[in-house]
Amino acid sequence: MKLKSVKVGKISDEVRSLYNCAFPHFERIPEKNLERAMVNGATIREYFDGDVFVGFTYEYVHNDMVYLGYFATMPSVRGKGYGKKILDAFRSFHQGKKIFLLVESLEPKADNIDMRMRRINFYIRNGCNDPRFRAKSDGYWYDCLYMQGAPTREEVVDIIHRFEKSHSGFAS
Repeated sequence: MKLKSVKVGKISDEVRSLYNCAFPHFERIPEKNLERAMVNGATIREYFDGDVFVGFTYEYVHNDMVYLGYFATMPSVRGKGYGKKILDAFRSFHQGKKIFLLVESLEPKADNIDMRMRRINFYIRNGCNDPRFRAKSDGYWYDCLYMQGAPTREEVVDIIHRFEKSHSGFAS
């Protein structure tokens, strides 16, 4: 496995397809909003093994903070180490910066509780930590996880607010 990443300026067909199948409807912001945020600090990185697309990350960066808004691997490569490799590469791109992400909470009555547990366990196994607080993004509450330095609740709320402004069309 030889992973390479490409920083792109537009949403590719591969990313679009994976984005639409990997995230529930309520978590997806419209494509035009994703692209609008890319003018205001957001970036997509596509990851390949040779010429084969294996996943993507969508990040929003402000000063020393990085919000990993979306991260997905192709269903065909899950469980084969690509997720770990992508997270390792992602951390190396952002050395010295605090990285955080939001995940669905472990609510016992959730329809997809098993998937939520697997997702959180994956992140914990791969170096994420739990600051023990929640944050609201685009109208929904999520648990926060972080890597490379613990953010405060205020920092997380500020970056989420900036990201939401950037994709809503109200960025300054």
